[in-house]
Amino acid sequence: MKKTILNFMISRDNGLIIADMPTGFGKTYNCVQAMYEYIYKENGTKKQFYTTTLKKNLPIEDLKRVYKQNKNKNFDKDVLVIKSNYDYIFDNFLDTDIPFKFRNEIYDELEKNLKFLKNREFKFENYLLDMKLQAEKIIRDELEWKFRAHISKIIKTNLPKNKEKIIKALKNNNDYKWIAQIYPTVFMDEYKIYLLTIDKFLLKNTVLIKSSYYFISDDITDNSIIFIDEFDSGKETVERSLIDRALSSKNDYIKLFLQIYNSFQNHV
Repeated sequence: MKKTILNFMISRDNGLIIADMPTGFGKTYNCVQAMYEYIYKENGTKKQFYTTTLKKNLPIEDLKRVYKQNKNKNFDKDVLVIKSNYDYIFDNFLDTDIPFKFRNEIYDELEKNLKFLKNREFKFENYLLDMKLQAEKIIRDELEWKFRAHISKIIKTNLPKNKEKIIKALKNNNDYKWIAQIYPTVFMDEYKIYLLTIDKFLLKNTVLIKSSYYFISDDITDNSIIFIDEFDSGKETVERSLIDRALSSKNDYIKLFLQIYNSFQNHV
């Protein structure tokens, strides 16, 4: 199975292959093996996107094991787990040392709410549960995007206009390294493998150093390899996304549908 997948990845510029195997036949194991070997044994250069309906089904640990088995320490350099902006803040904010000169009232509010949510002494029962839900809502609906806007202003005000120079500063300048520690998507173009839900694949991606974009209409997915786990349930996610976007947009809906359909046909 791995050989079949790998041969398809190497020999085809576009097309579709379906691995219709029962549960327990090692589809995920063979898939991540092929993803790794495509890079390190076949010198493949196409970007790889692994999509699935649920975050818990992303093969993060499986892929880490492949790197470990091959004594390869490049996992964090090669692989990006694409999360929601809320998850990036929740997972990374408190562990990141942000220079005092960039801290403002939004920083203070985020710190306060995140410390409350992560306080293990709280069992979040009864009234505390309501407080937890309120803290999550404040972060998700208000504080996170305001903090992102604050970062965008920092980049626009303090860093060069050239994209390559911005990336260099985010990597090497101690005043700005923290930005990528919270939002690793600023280095989006440099990864080789992307793990994400189908929902996230269909929503706008935030990278801070340029305008948000849809994966299906950005150069990053041109000539890429896209793995779709749980294909049947994934179709439902695509249909729901089409409906949601149609209801909230005045765009040409037929053109939008064809764009998504053709993206899956040409890149899988």
